[in-house]
Amino acid sequence: MEVKALLNKIKIKLGIVLNWLKKIPSLKGVQLLKDRFTLSTQGRVSKKLLFIILVVIILICIIFALVYYFYFYLKPNFTNLSSNYVSSSTLDTISPGEDITYDIFYMNNGYRSVDSLKIIVKVPENTNFSVSSSEYFVQEDGPGLVFEFEDIQVSDSGILNFTVTADFPLDDGTIITMEDIEFISVIKEAQFKNTLISSFDHIIESIPVFKDLEIESRDLNGGYLYMGDKLEYVVKINNEGNMDATGFRLEVLIPEDNITIDGGSINSGGKFVSEQIIWETGVFKAGDTKTFKFMAQVNDGLDGGDIVEAMFTLSNDQDISIHESIHDGIRAFSDFSTSETFISDNNGGSLWAGETVDVKVIIKNTGQKVAENYNLFCPTPTGATYISSSGTSEGINWSDDIRGLIWDLKELAPGEEKEINFKVKVNDNLYYKGGTITTDFKIESENQEFILESKSIKVSNHIYMTIVAMGDSLIAKSDWVQRFDNLLESTYPIADYNTIASGVPGEKSNQGYNRFDSTVAVHNPRIIIIAYGTND
Repeated sequence: MEVKALLNKIKIKLGIVLNWLKKIPSLKGVQLLKDRFTLSTQGRVSKKLLFIILVVIILICIIFALVYYFYFYLKPNFTNLSSNYVSSSTLDTISPGEDITYDIFYMNNGYRSVDSLKIIVKVPENTNFSVSSSEYFVQEDGPGLVFEFEDIQVSDSGILNFTVTADFPLDDGTIITMEDIEFISVIKEAQFKNTLISSFDHIIESIPVFKDLEIESRDLNGGYLYMGDKLEYVVKINNEGNMDATGFRLEVLIPEDNITIDGGSINSGGKFVSEQIIWETGVFKAGDTKTFKFMAQVNDGLDGGDIVEAMFTLSNDQDISIHESIHDGIRAFSDFSTSETFISDNNGGSLWAGETVDVKVIIKNTGQKVAENYNLFCPTPTGATYISSSGTSEGINWSDDIRGLIWDLKELAPGEEKEINFKVKVNDNLYYKGGTITTDFKIESENQEFILESKSIKVSNHIYMTIVAMGDSLIAKSDWVQRFDNLLESTYPIADYNTIASGVPGEKSNQGYNRFDSTVAVHNPRIIIIAYGTND
């Protein structure tokens, strides 16, 4: 009974094994073996059959043992995640342009040493390889890095590292993922591959940064801002952040009752719509600077002190909003900046000490407001003296403080002019040295000062001149040389003439040539008169 029970158990087990073996196409005759076993036993144990069964079982075990030994037991093992893994000392959240350092730990957990090991790492997307301090680093291979090792014994381990730099700029929330790492080990001519699955991620944290807008308004007419002047608005904007801004939009709101927009002057594709200028540039790259411009003209009919205001609003898809404005005040007042001064010699020709200089000032109001009260300051020029009662009488006053004249004047409408005249005499102390008479005038009105362009006139110095008349008896015996000297000095009182007679009776011109150096040249004459034979 015990033998029967054991036989039944073996039959059941063997049937299970044979059914499994039947599924393997290469094991033919298994079904026949099963049928034969079923027919032949009939309840009795066949020793021969039992032996065959045991041999088959042993063979199967040997096959499984050989497969395990050669394909598993003797294979290098770099798949143990406790000793083969990736780590990083870099924080999980980084900014564009920052470095990420990775450490790859490896260990041969198998039962065989390997002749060589190659580890291939792909550089994460949105980064660039920076550096590796590992001595096993070989090269950059396209998008990947290659590390090679020799003779890795059982249980040998190590660490390799490398650093990548995140691209700049990058969108906020971009994920930097370390992809799976490939291990390729070689034993003799056999090559083994396995993949180390990495799930290491770093998240980019970035934002566009727009600081205060750089806004400038320029009066193209110069000076103060008047009605009718042209204004140019210039706005410079810089994205100082580490992320490209999207949906960028700049709006300018300007009340049209103060200025009129020149639609053709709007740059960079801006549009003027219903009192607003709008620029929509889409992407505004990090690090870029954009300049936006437009022009406008100040309207007429405004009052002094009215304000021209431009209000700027910046916005984008990243919920950044900036509001700034610029103000310009309209100046409606008198403008004397184009007034002019004129000076001239009363006698014409050259100006000498003691002569009179005519001074004229044309006061021009080119502003937009009546000059109700204004003053003309005319200090007497250095080297001259004011001629009493020669000045325009309206509002005239003498001032010791400026050593000159001040006119208190009233009511000069825009576009009108007023002429002021006076005379000065050139001082005698310029008789010998000469000099220059220069004006230094100004106009004051409503706390404003207008400096008039200075004008100058030259004072000639006194002339000294030596004249020598050389010749024969006509020079020596007559007085015509003296009479010539008297005529010169009476005609030109501002000059001194020293006329010298140098004559020798009966002398010929060639004889005069011989004595020229000793009797004529020694006087350093400016003019020489040669008179030989005029009475022959």
